[in-house]
Amino acid sequence: MYRMYVNGREETLTEIRVSKHPINRTWPGHQRDISQSEVAYMAILFGGCEREIKIEAESTPTSAVIRPLSKGIKARICGNIISFTLPAYGKFSVEIDGRHNNIHIFCQKNDFADTSRKATYSFEKGEHHTGLVKLHSNESVYIARGAVVHGSFYACDAENIEIYGGGVLCSDWEDRKEKHGDIGWDNENSFSPEFVHTYGGIRTYRCNNISVRGITVTDTASYAVSFFAGRNIRIDDVNVTGLWKYNCDGIDFINCSDIYVKDTFIRSFDDSMCMKGFTAFSDKNTENAIVESSVFWCDWGKNLDIGLATAAKEIHNITWRNCDIIHNSGSCLTISNGMWADVHDVLFDDIRIEYANDTEPSQMQTEENQQYIPDGATAVPRLITIQDTRRNWQGNISYDDERTKIRNILFNNISVYLDEGITELPKIGIFKTTAPSVLDNIRIENLYINGKKTDPKELTIS
Repeated sequence: MYRMYVNGREETLTEIRVSKHPINRTWPGHQRDISQSEVAYMAILFGGCEREIKIEAESTPTSAVIRPLSKGIKARICGNIISFTLPAYGKFSVEIDGRHNNIHIFCQKNDFADTSRKATYSFEKGEHHTGLVKLHSNESVYIARGAVVHGSFYACDAENIEIYGGGVLCSDWEDRKEKHGDIGWDNENSFSPEFVHTYGGIRTYRCNNISVRGITVTDTASYAVSFFAGRNIRIDDVNVTGLWKYNCDGIDFINCSDIYVKDTFIRSFDDSMCMKGFTAFSDKNTENAIVESSVFWCDWGKNLDIGLATAAKEIHNITWRNCDIIHNSGSCLTISNGMWADVHDVLFDDIRIEYANDTEPSQMQTEENQQYIPDGATAVPRLITIQDTRRNWQGNISYDDERTKIRNILFNNISVYLDEGITELPKIGIFKTTAPSVLDNIRIENLYINGKKTDPKELTIS
C-alpha cells in the first residue's frame, strides 16, 4: 500500500497485524478470528539524525496526521506523496486518511549492541524460530537489528537477566488455549513451564534485576510483556505493537517493585500498561514505579491503569509523567481498586491525551459470527476513572466489609487535544460503591482542553 523513503533511500516497511475495530468478548474457547484484525506497518530506524521522510501512497490522500500531536510535526501532501521531517529520536504514528493501516515509525536511540561481551543467546540478522526459551540467572539475550526471533522468553526464580538489541521478538508461535492468559489468579504456587497458561513475549515470575532495552515485541497470544513478583525492573526504548488477540495487554507489573520505564511505545488490544496485584503474590506490594517519556495507544480497554486486580497490601508511589496517549478506548487514566489494596500516592503528571474524530465506540461480541459495523459515530472515552468496584474471581474474593482505599491521587498538567469536529468533552468518573471504602484527596490540577486552561468542573463528573 505504501513505499517509504528516508533521506532519499527506500526503507522497508514491515507488515504487522493490529485490531481493526474495538470489538471484544470473554474467552470463547478459541483465539480471536483474524478477520477482526488488519494490516498496519512498521519501520525501525537508527542513526541519531534528523530525517526527511517521503511516503508514496497508491492514491492521493486527503489527510495525513503524525502523532503524537505534541511533537508538532506537520505533513505535506503533494499528489500521492506525503512528506515530513522527523527528529533524531521518537515514536510516531503516521495516519493517512485516518488511523486504519497506519505506519509506526520508531526512531531508536541505538541498538544497545555490546561488543565487549557475548550474550548467552545471540540472534543476528535474519529469521530465528526458537519457541519457548527459559532463561536462568545471569543470562542475557541479544537480538540484533534486522533479526526476528519467533519465540518467547520466560524465567522463574532468577536474577540478573538482560534482553536487548534493536531487533524484533515476534511471539506468533504460541497458540493460546486456556481461559486465563496469565497465571496467579487462583493461589497457584508453581510457575514451571508446564503450569503457565501462556507466555506472551516476555514473562517472568519472582525474578529480580531485569533489563529490557531496544527491542520490539509483536503478535503475542496474551499479555505481551509481564512481570510477576519481581524487583528492580528496567525498560528502555522498547516498542510493543502488532497486538490484536484476546487479552493482549502491553506491559504489566504484578506485585512488582522498583520499576523504571522510559522512551517506550505501546499499542495494545487490552490495557496498555497496568500496575496490579494477584493473590498468588499478594505478600508483595506493587510500589516505587516511574514511567516517563513514553507513548501509548489502546485499541480496547484502558491506557494507564491500576487494577482491577489489587491483591496487595499496598499499591503506592506510582508515577506516570511526560507521556502521550495518542489513541484511547475505555478510559485513559484509571484506578480500579477491585480487591483490597491501599492504593495511594499516585501521580499522573504532564500527560497529553489525544481524542481522534475516528475513534469508534467499543462493542462486546455476544454471538460467534457477529461483525463490527461502523455507524460513523465518534466515541469519546473517559478521561479519568476512579472506582472501588468489587471484582470477584475464583480464589480472589473481595468481601464488602474490607476497607478498600484510594487516596492521595494527583492528576497534574493534563492536556487534552480534541480533533476538529469533536464537540463533546470527555467525562471524569469517580465511583464509590461500598460503604467501608475510602476515596480521599483525589485532585485534578492544571487541566487544559485544546490549550485552554479548564476547570475540571466543566467536565461531567459522575
